[in-house]
Amino acid sequence: MTDDATDDVYERYRDALQRGHAARRRGGRNAALLAYAEAAAAAPDRPVPYIAMGAVQLTAGRAREALESYDAALRRAPRDVVALRGRAEALALEGRWAAAATTLDVLAETCEAEGRLVDALIAARRGLEMAESRPRRRALADLVDRVRIATVAEAGDDAAIAVVELEAAESLLGVGSAGGPDAESPEVTAALRAAELAEQAELIVGGDPNEARRARLEAVRALAAAELRDAALDAGFRALSTAPDDFEVHLALAEIYASAGWSEHLAAKARVLERFFEIEPHDEERARLAAIVDDPNV
Repeated sequence: MTDDATDDVYERYRDALQRGHAARRRGGRNAALLAYAEAAAAAPDRPVPYIAMGAVQLTAGRAREALESYDAALRRAPRDVVALRGRAEALALEGRWAAAATTLDVLAETCEAEGRLVDALIAARRGLEMAESRPRRRALADLVDRVRIATVAEAGDDAAIAVVELEAAESLLGVGSAGGPDAESPEVTAALRAAELAEQAELIVGGDPNEARRARLEAVRALAAAELRDAALDAGFRALSTAPDDFEVHLALAEIYASAGWSEHLAAKARVLERFFEIEPHDEERARLAAIVDDPNV
């Protein structure tokens, strides 16, 4: 192929991708899929068009089609972290928890190999949530140790997320010991996964992020009131993974820890919030935290 022909193929590929991205931002899913298909035809060896198609299909709740697209991307780039993450989401949307967890295992290993320890921790935690196993529990515990070693300064832009994820992982690893939370039902788990994907879709097409945060907080409180602690914690940790400075969610989790009598988790939560308060004072939230810590019967 001549240089001119190569340039022409690249231009057609790039133009199709750009049209797909533009259509997706406008909410035109069908137009986006057609444009991404053009990009895939122009450069059939590249994974990006298939990843983009998978994201559009996943947003629309078309899990089976999204899975096919992500699998096509992974045939071209077996360790692409975006494709692996999307594949796990598609499998979870279908309720195939074990298969989703296996994909998250690969994602965690890939992120760890690339030195992206926080991303590896997130993937490993979600894998253990979906399908309990001793190897997954050991892998998550090892990642917790590795991430904990890094100081907040070394974590850089990921510092706040690292703190939240460490807390979530340590809480999950504590489940199963004496005094652990009640088990959640498969129906609650499925509802939370579906709600998560719905919120992501709203944000992608221009939804209100404040409304999404409000809805997640309401879910945490409602699940806690129903004594579905696992589900409430899961909803809270997911809310903090996208909004780590949401004090209302932090305080809701503190209330769960206090009501369950989990003094160590409550103390750890208080330390997390004190770090935030050192950066920017929040007198009302600090007072509410003090009341929770001082009253174990919240």
